[in-house]
Amino acid sequence: MDWHLSPYVIGVALTTVLSLGVAFSALQQRDRPGGLALAFLMFAVAEWAGCYVLEANAVTIPLKVLWSQVAYIGTMATGPCVLHFAMAVTRPRRQLSLIHLALIWAIPAITVVLAFTNGSHHLIWDTLTFADDSHRILVYGRGPWFFVPVVHVYVLLAFSTLLLVGAARRFHRLYRRRALTILAAALPPWLLNGVYIAFPSVLGRLDWTPVAFAVTGALLLWSLGELQLLELVPVAREHVVESIEYGVMVLDVQGRIIDVNPAVGWLLGARGNTERRRSERGLVGRRAAEALPGALGDAVASALPLPPAGDSWQDVASEGEAPLDGRTIAWRLTPLRPKVRSQPGHLLLLRDVTVQRRAHTALQEINTLLELRVAERTAEIRAEKERGDTILRSVSDGIIMTDRDLYVVYANPAFTDLTGYTVEEALGCTVDMILGTEARPVGARAYVGEEPWRDEMQVRRKDGRFLDVALTFAPVSGEAGDVAGYVGTVRDVSQTKALDRARKSFLDNISHQLRTPVMTLQLYAHLMGQTALPDPNREYLTAMDAQIAWLNHLIQDILEVASIDSGKTLSTWVPVGVDGLVDNLVTRFTPLAEQKGLQLVVSPVPEEAPKVMGDAPRLVQALGELIENAVHFTPAPGVVALKIGVVTRADRRWATIAVSDTGAGIPATEQPRVFDRFFRGGVADTLQVPGTGLGLSIAKAIVGAHGGEITLACASSPPQSETPGTTFTVWLPAI
Repeated sequence: MDWHLSPYVIGVALTTVLSLGVAFSALQQRDRPGGLALAFLMFAVAEWAGCYVLEANAVTIPLKVLWSQVAYIGTMATGPCVLHFAMAVTRPRRQLSLIHLALIWAIPAITVVLAFTNGSHHLIWDTLTFADDSHRILVYGRGPWFFVPVVHVYVLLAFSTLLLVGAARRFHRLYRRRALTILAAALPPWLLNGVYIAFPSVLGRLDWTPVAFAVTGALLLWSLGELQLLELVPVAREHVVESIEYGVMVLDVQGRIIDVNPAVGWLLGARGNTERRRSERGLVGRRAAEALPGALGDAVASALPLPPAGDSWQDVASEGEAPLDGRTIAWRLTPLRPKVRSQPGHLLLLRDVTVQRRAHTALQEINTLLELRVAERTAEIRAEKERGDTILRSVSDGIIMTDRDLYVVYANPAFTDLTGYTVEEALGCTVDMILGTEARPVGARAYVGEEPWRDEMQVRRKDGRFLDVALTFAPVSGEAGDVAGYVGTVRDVSQTKALDRARKSFLDNISHQLRTPVMTLQLYAHLMGQTALPDPNREYLTAMDAQIAWLNHLIQDILEVASIDSGKTLSTWVPVGVDGLVDNLVTRFTPLAEQKGLQLVVSPVPEEAPKVMGDAPRLVQALGELIENAVHFTPAPGVVALKIGVVTRADRRWATIAVSDTGAGIPATEQPRVFDRFFRGGVADTLQVPGTGLGLSIAKAIVGAHGGEITLACASSPPQSETPGTTFTVWLPAI
């Protein structure tokens, strides 16, 4: 084959390559609406253009005619494929009937057959001439059948165009952009084809339609990547989304609103159709986190994931509730993901659940009231059995009643659910028989005592599984005032116990998991400090030492908080002298105060120094947090003062330890939050004071465990006050 590379042939070849690129790209997205139709369309264009290249380079007229006949396969397939693509992207749920498919494909199929048999009837072309002197491009004289497929194709194109124009007008901006892109891509080839059909001499009697498809291929290839042409397609919006009562928002991967239904406007407070439509237009194109007001926008913003990097994203739905103008709005965020690996966007559903939540709250209040009434009126159970049964059946905890010998005479449905026994199986059995041997002490203690008894333990269900429960047994008085029986409640605390065990495991392992690496860093830093280092490296080592010290402090604070949360605040409970605590603190913090240029002053101790009951190391820790805080926030030269006192309040003696400083004080707006965990005021950032924001909360918890409290007295920040500074006073019950 003698290759001929004229501008026309090069253009047609370029069309072939671009069309194949678009076809394979669309084929990878074949599970999305329009993906498979677009792939077939571009394969047809590639076949059409490729045959033109082979025809131009064929050396004999019969071979040129053969390639022209083969090209008719792709040429005739383009029109139906365009219609299928337009239907898929505008009406993806619409299925064509067999009659419609026959009308679409019958004439193209007949035309292909006539093309291959043209030599016997000349219905498609009747003459052959060369377009120029190169004798490369044949021009076919038009037979009587030539115009039949032409009219058929243009009818299909016109209908496809109407579908896309209607979509561009009906859909919102992001959909409209995609529909207009498809129209722009389809326009060049069909304009050139129209000129070729009507005025062939204008284009040198050459069919430039395949060359124009190069522009179409480039636009579609760009659209697949940049506009995500097949990512989101509207699905019967006017019949589904518009009519449902839930608010529906379609978000793209960036969290921008690309479509809403009318219910969104009503939920956001729009009244009347005009105001609702205005609200819709104002929402589309904005980010959901910004468009949705107040807590609702914050909740949706926190639930939206970051745009995925490649294929790394999580197909996880999120849901919750948020207040809005005195109402409660339930929301659910669901990823919109086809079967291929991508994340085109999210579906956000909004629903007003104010009435349901109010009803739920009312039911919870009623349930709590019923539980209290059951405990208060156990003496009336026998006389009011029918009403009592109704009340007990509605209680969520398991409830049993026994006689004085602990034989079960009543069990509610919740009890049978917890234990696995039926009511019939429970009646006539003792408590320890149903709950297992671990519950035997319950019977013994409740039987000999006349006071309510509470405990937590593991009981064995009928199926052999053990269950963590909270048990309460209370005696029921008879008519003579003696114990006639017992009423017991069984509450499932498995989840709480699991959390406690997880917390204990955390506390057991955290020291090794956190402290060991930090100690290793400390050791390496110490060893580096023993070597001769240049001044810049020495500065780096000093900074590293500071950061390691801060990390140690953070670990200690976190461990302390975890220990407090687990109820392990105090280890001992012995008499402690307050003066001894102060002496310990002065010895410990004097070097730190002097290093910063401060004075640590202790006021005279009363002749009879007060004593308190408690854990001395814990009290030193709490007071140390206050002193360390004062040292950090007091600029040099300054004073940190300690003062011990004894005060009588509410007929009770209190030992007081006041920690005062001459720092800048605490703004009034921040004072209510100083004991909150992780709270650091603006002064801390201004002075660049290191810390975790946990020290004051730890001190308050320790003092509270001793039955005391911490009060704050703080002057306003200068220059409003002549006596700036802060005073924390620890109050402890004196003995």
